[in-house]
Amino acid sequence: MVENDSTGKPLLKVINPDVDISGRGGKEQIIVDKLFEGQLTRVHREMYDAVDMNGIKYELKKQQNLNWFDPRKYAEFGKKTGLVKILFIVWEKEIGVTLVASTYTWQFAEKLFPDKLIDLAIQIKDISPKTQLKHPLYVKKYIEENTDTDDILYERK
Repeated sequence: MVENDSTGKPLLKVINPDVDISGRGGKEQIIVDKLFEGQLTRVHREMYDAVDMNGIKYELKKQQNLNWFDPRKYAEFGKKTGLVKILFIVWEKEIGVTLVASTYTWQFAEKLFPDKLIDLAIQIKDISPKTQLKHPLYVKKYIEENTDTDDILYERK
């Protein structure tokens, strides 16, 4: 495992991969307190869930594999606002966390959402701000296919 990301910033270390984060949503505080023990502070912002001691912002995405993303949210991420990192936290029942990877939101959005989809998402947001779009993503496959932009922080052997 590497110690720093592509910009030279230190990567988080998984402290307790056996933490129970099963169930739907609402596990951000457990992830901050137990999985990354002492490395993150939980915050409640629209575009991110936690901040580290260096001021790096993180959006936490916990899933078994399939996760859904709203391209409207990522339509506003450029390279400046895209300095938020997504933490993909993959877990399995009765096993715990099996994989943790991170990438910058702008890199994620560029790879996942074609320009035409982003343009359409912006139009929908303007016309109907409450309407959500959902784009499926099999996270394990995405991470496997994007090792050039995704940093593996932890992988259970």
